[in-house]
Amino acid sequence: MSIVVIGDKHTLLGFGLVGVAGKEAADGGEARRILDELLSQDDVDLVLVTEDLAARMREKVDYLRLNFLHPVVVEIPASSSEQQPARSLRDLVQKIVGIRLGT
Repeated sequence: MSIVVIGDKHTLLGFGLVGVAGKEAADGGEARRILDELLSQDDVDLVLVTEDLAARMREKVDYLRLNFLHPVVVEIPASSSEQQPARSLRDLVQKIVGIRLGT
C-alpha cells in the first residue's frame, strides 16, 4: 500500500520518520494541484491531508470521498492544530493506518 501525506513541513517530517512519503503544500491551491497529481498515479492508495489544507479545498475533498473508492482520502490534524489535544505520532499512525509502532 502506498501512502502519501499532503501537509506542512512538520507533519511531513513526523510521517517521514516512519517511512511515509509526503508533499509540502503552503496553501489550498498548491494542495489541490498535488492532490490532482496523486490522483493520476495508480500506485497511490491512501492520501492523508492535514485538516487545514483540506478545509481550503473542502469541495474537492468531499467530492473524492463521496464518489471514489481509490485512493482513500483521509484528513489528519496538522502539526499546529489546536483543535484537539496533542497526540503522539505513534497514536496517529495506529489510528490512520492500523499499524502499531513499537511499544
